[in-house]
Amino acid sequence: MLNLSRIAPGFLIGAVVACVVPALPSMAWALALGGVACLALVLRVRWLVPVAAALFGGAWLWINADAALQQRLPAAHDGRDVPMQIEVIGLPEQRERQIRFEARVVRSDVLHVGANLRLNWYAPAPDLNPGDLIEATVRPRHPRGLVNPGGFDSERHALTERIAAVGYVRTGEVVSSRVGGLDRLRGRIAERIDARVADPTIASLLRALAIGDVRGLRDDDWDVLRATGTGHLVAISGLHVGLVAAFGAWWFALLYRLFPRLGLRWPRPQAMAVGALITATAYALLAGFGVPVVRTLLMIAVALSATLLRRRIRSVDAVLIAAFVIVAIDPLSLLGAGFWLSFVGVAFLIWAMSGSEASFGGLWRAQVAMSVGLLPIGAWWFAQTSVIGFAANLVAVPWITFVIVPLLLLAMLLDAISGWSGLYAVAAALLEPLWLGLGAAATSPWAQWQFAQFGWWAMVLAVIGAAWALLPRGVPLRWAGVLLMLPLLWPQRDELADGEFELVVFDVGQGLSTLVRTREHALLYDAGARVSADFDLGDAVVVPSLHALAVRELDRLMISHLDDDHAGGRESVKQAFPDALES
Repeated sequence: MLNLSRIAPGFLIGAVVACVVPALPSMAWALALGGVACLALVLRVRWLVPVAAALFGGAWLWINADAALQQRLPAAHDGRDVPMQIEVIGLPEQRERQIRFEARVVRSDVLHVGANLRLNWYAPAPDLNPGDLIEATVRPRHPRGLVNPGGFDSERHALTERIAAVGYVRTGEVVSSRVGGLDRLRGRIAERIDARVADPTIASLLRALAIGDVRGLRDDDWDVLRATGTGHLVAISGLHVGLVAAFGAWWFALLYRLFPRLGLRWPRPQAMAVGALITATAYALLAGFGVPVVRTLLMIAVALSATLLRRRIRSVDAVLIAAFVIVAIDPLSLLGAGFWLSFVGVAFLIWAMSGSEASFGGLWRAQVAMSVGLLPIGAWWFAQTSVIGFAANLVAVPWITFVIVPLLLLAMLLDAISGWSGLYAVAAALLEPLWLGLGAAATSPWAQWQFAQFGWWAMVLAVIGAAWALLPRGVPLRWAGVLLMLPLLWPQRDELADGEFELVVFDVGQGLSTLVRTREHALLYDAGARVSADFDLGDAVVVPSLHALAVRELDRLMISHLDDDHAGGRESVKQAFPDALES
């Protein structure tokens, strides 16, 4: 039997290298490469195993990427009305004058059966529930994104989520509803929380922590979470799934204490491992089985499998095998930030915590490891980091993980058994002071740092520097690791000479926003459009692009006229650059 811990590193390296190839090779080449790799693995020549694993990893990613692209909406039907039957999946989100939801194609002459869609249904729209079957006429289009420095790549995100098309429902009718289902149960829990908690923000946070439902969180709430570095705690984090697994193991241990003769039939450690895996899987299903939850569940499963098989497994091997399983199941997860934040974070925890004991000092070192280790990855993906995140997480992590989440789990259990939902209000009362504190801290102008664009080499050096800085005490020159992180602060741009200027036209869709920069000054002409009450392109595109281009001060903001396509993002730009003169 092949040793997964030997195959996993090569497979992962091959898949990562395949991600940076600028164009997909033909499927004939990818299949041939995979066939050669399989043959080499079957031959089991020792030195060929890592090479074959790398070849197979690259071929597997290309094959899956091509399959995902083949699911996309054909170009001939882009923007045209298409009749189809669809099924609502997940929890629909009620917005101003519209419902946003995801659906699965049940019948269509244009799209593949099973293809995923992200749709809006504008008023008047019916109340939608998970499992609703809809006969609809949909106007789909290709997932497209705006292309800007420092901007969010929505097209890549759609690919990783296997979204075949986006669009809106022109006409439709709900023809049947599926009774029951996990999403229906999640929707019921969300309704029970809303009924017990008056503050909509606190209710939204509790829904996120309990069942991974982030529909109610506004842009202002996400700003607070980003500024304080606590966004990883919202929805269902790995800590929460691990805590539930620990509770499952504890209950089985209690069962063996009450009935000691059970040990004669099945050893207690194996029973505790099964209990932990059952409860963690049930909680993952309740949380919507999102990708971050699945990653954590697989890590737990790998670790517990060693107990079930009565074998010892190193922490590093457990992380590698879990990463291998995830990439084997979903290779395109490598294109998302969540994969890298999860596994790099766990790797740095193992690196920094080996030999540490469970104590306040251990918690302190764990928080240092996460803050320092994830800084380069966070800067690469999000171009920002929370300056106050270390202090905020020292308070928020234990409070949410060991107080709020256990209370929510107990509240859901009591609600399911007896119908009493009073504990949701208790959890809300305990969460409110923490949220008020995070909100106050987020208002500081020094709460977060925005990074300008930097090269991939700077990120690699910073990761090495972080690992160096987190070496055990007594290793000389640990402080020198910080020096390797300094290139993150060097903008990747050419300096302008006297008399030269640079003109950058931002991609803001239907509208305009243009940056004119000289050696000493920067002028912004127009600020893009306001799309809705809680979304404008000044905040979503213009401000992040200015930060990515290392514009720290804006000398003048010039608005050509007050049409929304030109002035809609003005307030967001003024908030980010309050000293800019306006004309």
